[in-house]
Amino acid sequence: MYTTHAGMDFNDAGQSPDSDLIPAGTVAKVVIAIRPGGSGLGGWLTESKTSDVEYLNCEFTLLDGTYARRKFWQNMAVAGGKLDEHGQPKGWIITRAALRAMLDSAMGLDPDDNSPEARQKRITADWGSFNGLEFTARIGIEKGKYGYPDKTRLQGVVTRAAGKGKRANGAARPSAGHDHKPPF
Repeated sequence: MYTTHAGMDFNDAGQSPDSDLIPAGTVAKVVIAIRPGGSGLGGWLTESKTSDVEYLNCEFTLLDGTYARRKFWQNMAVAGGKLDEHGQPKGWIITRAALRAMLDSAMGLDPDDNSPEARQKRITADWGSFNGLEFTARIGIEKGKYGYPDKTRLQGVVTRAAGKGKRANGAARPSAGHDHKPPF
């Protein structure tokens, strides 16, 4: 630390890193880090302070391209919250599809491959199996609410299905010029 007789001098310190959003539509290899919250199997889940939701507290780091080393954060619900018409938590349905797509992307699996070998590769020991997983992501932007700024988000996972005109969640890719809601 550099001090003077008048106090600490920060004039020659570097400027704060760029905190601009990563542009929507950016496709890059990312690595996921799960920040353990002390709940659930292995302590990997975090409990919401305002609801019954338990979630994976995820940090994504871009590994390549113009935005390499940039990070963004996203919570992925695994329990609690709103239920669908079958009594299943809506957040878990979305998260489960995203986690499967991450596995498919990381291992080069075709999402339509239901062979015994592919099915075995989609079985994990616990939430920690996703910690450090590298996969290809499509980045999106979530509009800020309640005075908060916009956020960089995981819009989708790029799998081998992308070459077949499908997105990771199995939905047909929308035609050019049509807006679509991110699957996550």
